[in-house]
Amino acid sequence: MRISRIILSFLGLGFLPAGGTFGTIGGLSVYKLTKSRFKWIYFFVFLLFSWILIKSEEKYFEKDDPGWVVLDEVAGIWISMLISKPDNIFSVFRNFIFFRIFDIFKPFPIGMLERLPGATGIMADDLAAGILSGIIEKLLDTVLNAKWVKG
Repeated sequence: MRISRIILSFLGLGFLPAGGTFGTIGGLSVYKLTKSRFKWIYFFVFLLFSWILIKSEEKYFEKDDPGWVVLDEVAGIWISMLISKPDNIFSVFRNFIFFRIFDIFKPFPIGMLERLPGATGIMADDLAAGILSGIIEKLLDTVLNAKWVKG
């Protein structure tokens, strides 16, 4: 197996049944490991590395967006977490659920982004799903923690 396939599948998680879900869980661990003042820099370096690797390997893919490539899921949940800044397990769980729903069902405009060519399309839909889920979770967390809700 090519080393690039191991990396693209996030150490093989993409080859498991429901690989996107396991890739998302892997992304949660990456977010947790990069909690520092440089977390956005780490994210953008990862994003650039992922795009370059996908771009360089897409000629070997059996279809446009193979399910075993899960670096896009890692990036998607990572940006969701960066936006929402969860401070409890419930917020992390909601982030995970929102992201997977948007990633699987691809509501407008996420589905349109998936049709972009090559590495850009592979990455863009997951980033959009992550941004949307992060914003929704941040808003929901703000409402749930508002004083008028708690009484």
